Amino acid sequence: MKHFLSSLVNAGVVTIVTSGVMTILNSDHFAFTTWLRNWCISWTIVFVYVFLFAGRVSKKIHGL
Repeated sequence: MKHFLSSLVNAGVVTIVTSGVMTILNSDHFAFTTWLRNWCISWTIVFVYVFLFAGRVSKKIHGL
């Protein structure tokens, strides 16, 4: 159950951060030409969170 909880928290946090950044970047226009740049930024956020923060969040949830 704790593994499910930590996965849920981590997925939720990274989704919220990525969505927020993409909303800010796309707030003035929705041109297709910005898609690749935004895709790269989104995945950069995901990878940074997973490699730098997800383990810490999981340890706190598991009480380690």
